[in-house]
Amino acid sequence: MTLPFSHIPNNLRTPLFFAEFDNSQANSATTTQRTLIIGQMLAAATLPPNVPVLVSSVATVAGLCGAGSMLQGQMAAYLANDIAGEIYILPLSDAEAMVAATGKITVTTPASATGAISLYIAGIRVQIAVVATDDVATIATALTTAINAATALPVIATAAAG
Repeated sequence: MTLPFSHIPNNLRTPLFFAEFDNSQANSATTTQRTLIIGQMLAAATLPPNVPVLVSSVATVAGLCGAGSMLQGQMAAYLANDIAGEIYILPLSDAEAMVAATGKITVTTPASATGAISLYIAGIRVQIAVVATDDVATIATALTTAINAATALPVIATAAAG
């Protein structure tokens, strides 16, 4: 019994073993890969908590769960690795007894030279320009403005004296 080959010529006469795989009859179906991302939404979110929602973009999640929410950051990180999957989010609301975390950045000295200050918050760079004549209050106010202008950040900044 002879078997026809697709890629090995019939007139090949060298003494070796030749093998060929024909996967033309193999299954070519694809499965839908579903993903569920669970995270916190902001208090100003428009979604009911604990109900899964089908989403497709970071902008959609920001609009539904709030810009800078945990779910927005998770969606951005997920889409960096998989842009073709079916994605659901499960928004959670904060418990009433929860207290928001706080942090503090203190500017202690005025600028001594012209340059830039680069600050990373949640992996996102916030950068301001400083001039040699900037005092502590000017630098702190510029940092506050730059942080609050970056809506993807999960923080709100305020400038305080001292």
